[in-house]
Amino acid sequence: MSSRKRTWREIEDLTFFGCLSTNSPEQKNLSPRVLHLFNLIVIEMPAMKAINHIVGSLCETLVLNWPSSIQIYSKDISTALIEISLRIFKHLRPTPMKA
Repeated sequence: MSSRKRTWREIEDLTFFGCLSTNSPEQKNLSPRVLHLFNLIVIEMPAMKAINHIVGSLCETLVLNWPSSIQIYSKDISTALIEISLRIFKHLRPTPMKA
């Protein structure tokens, strides 16, 4: 939706770039210049079941080119990746923006 006219726009040839972030107060400090140049989409953290499915699917695809002796550990690898990521998110909080 256009912020000025409040009308819907059609989007063609979309390139979507995403990154992980937390809901930190620093996000509210984005300059109007950035908001004018880019469209920001905030997506809530998916449920653990969805995260397990997403990471599991990616991991299964990744290990296809690996030896079969490693492929059998695909589920264990995806579980470990999720566990490590969640610990990082919990214990290594983002650095506050510098003024």
